Amino acid sequence: MLINKSLLYDELYPLNDNQEIKHPAVHEVISFGELDYYSLINLFLVYPIDIIVELYEMVGKSYKSFFEYYEKLTQYDIFIMLYGSNTELYNKLIKFFLGDVDFVLAQHKDTQDIILYDDQKDIVFDLTSFMIMSNFIRTIHHIPNDPSKTAKKSKTLMKVLIETGIANKQFLTKQREKDKMSGKTGEQLNKLMSKISIASQFKRDDLKDMRLYEFYETLNQVISYAYWQFKMGAYFSGNIDTSKVNKKELEWFYD
Repeated sequence: MLINKSLLYDELYPLNDNQEIKHPAVHEVISFGELDYYSLINLFLVYPIDIIVELYEMVGKSYKSFFEYYEKLTQYDIFIMLYGSNTELYNKLIKFFLGDVDFVLAQHKDTQDIILYDDQKDIVFDLTSFMIMSNFIRTIHHIPNDPSKTAKKSKTLMKVLIETGIANKQFLTKQREKDKMSGKTGEQLNKLMSKISIASQFKRDDLKDMRLYEFYETLNQVISYAYWQFKMGAYFSGNIDTSKVNKKELEWFYD
């Protein structure tokens, strides 16, 4: 995770010597389109294991051939694959973060690696850029790293994941269609702002102007404070065994 100190206040975060990543405010995400935003940022967050069913269906070979293919994949490979599947759509997200760039897939002239390249501005977005961007997006949304995503898995387990995923795929598709027809959009930011303002002294105007890292940090603290109030009420009313309570848990302010 990144050093979080500057993320509470700064609008920009360095990507390299020539580029900076915009740290969006809540209202900017809403203006961009909340559903599109949270779907598209997966470009920088998805691991091969997350889309193992889609990868298996795409390769369409025996399990033996698939496992040989799968074991060579990296998160950066998935990034390049997804980007290439809809360059125009993903460029919309990249421009949101990096400004006026116009990337296409290209091959690095020195390393021969597949990269994103803006030939008009001679800007390269390579593996290093991807890792910084991925870490940045993960941090501002308070998404922890999950070591299990990259841990080596047995072929038996992966086969179970594939077969279970295929079996569930039709159900999930129908469920998404049902949610869409019932008006369940999945948009959360406005709801979260309402809940935070009710549970705290923050006003909606203050919340919508917060950068995402501060917003999610505020949300976590509001939840923590509500839990602390509940625990304190139970503690002083005698509804819990005080001898088993860790006294440090009562010091919310210093948590």
